[in-house]
Amino acid sequence: MLVDSGKIIDIKCKNAFIDGKLICMFDRSLDGLYEAKHQCMLENNVYIMLDDEYIEYVKYVENKFGKKFKKECRNKDT
Repeated sequence: MLVDSGKIIDIKCKNAFIDGKLICMFDRSLDGLYEAKHQCMLENNVYIMLDDEYIEYVKYVENKFGKKFKKECRNKDT
């Protein structure tokens, strides 16, 4: 996700980290690749937003544009 400030943000589930390392919750044999991605994000100043942090943004969009906004946007893409 790219926001106005020019920052790149990647939203991750807080359960996707064990001991500070990014894991693949669906196929643990991929943990090494996921951690390599994590290190690349850190090196390139990607902000990693945990799922409990983005709730305030969802509430902002719902308050500003209505609760159906996300669904309407999805329907336009199809």
